[in-house]
Amino acid sequence: MLKDPLGEKLASEKGIALGGWTSDPDMVELMAYMGFDWVMFDMMFTSTDLGKLETLIRTAEAAGITPAVRLPAFPWLGNDPAVPRSLGRIGGIGAKYVRVSVANLEEAQQCAQVAQDWHKKIMHIWKFNSDEAKANRTLLWPLAETEEVIRSYKEIIALPEVKIFGFGMGDASMVLSGSDKADFYQPELWNYIDDAVAYAKQHDAVIGCNTSYAPTLAEMNKRAVKAAQHGVRVIMLQGAPFLFQIAIAPFLKDVRDQISEISGA
Repeated sequence: MLKDPLGEKLASEKGIALGGWTSDPDMVELMAYMGFDWVMFDMMFTSTDLGKLETLIRTAEAAGITPAVRLPAFPWLGNDPAVPRSLGRIGGIGAKYVRVSVANLEEAQQCAQVAQDWHKKIMHIWKFNSDEAKANRTLLWPLAETEEVIRSYKEIIALPEVKIFGFGMGDASMVLSGSDKADFYQPELWNYIDDAVAYAKQHDAVIGCNTSYAPTLAEMNKRAVKAAQHGVRVIMLQGAPFLFQIAIAPFLKDVRDQISEISGA
């Protein structure tokens, strides 16, 4: 049986699952080694295609870290029939946790219908045991980034196929405040998150969020702690490239400054 650290954290009732995204198989293995619970493969804003995705999923499974996939979508344009169709194909190659930036309730309902399909991994391994096939069904992870979804999230959380409901914290803070500037610490945002956490518990689901683009590791840590304090159970600590950037930038500057003092340049 494949390891599923994300699923184990969710099943523990109090566990908090930490993850990030990457498009590189080597980084997947490293993230597993370092103790991340899950890794997301983004097909929305990266060059990852289906062929590469399958390799990334198998790499994660072999490394013992839970793979999650973000579907290609652009919810700000409205309902897109390609989104649920993509879910069917991605489920077919073995994606269990699928993150979808849904445009509205209708699109979420269509995705929920596709998630019930039994063809998961059908071209690779035939599941003779119906209970095993049911246990491996696709689990939806809708992400609220549009105003329509942010303000009407409850109907989506209530869908049985939804096990994680995520908030894009920058988008949510701007929608709720009517501002064009993201504010991770906006009080109205956290009141909203508190309500969502309580509602999700009633439907056997959990709330997830990202730390947005925290400028330092210390700030990212602070944001992750705040999310946990508010009952958020799935936290994305941004992607490997961004983590590398904020970790290495001050280190590189310090090295250059010290070398300049030695060389006099």
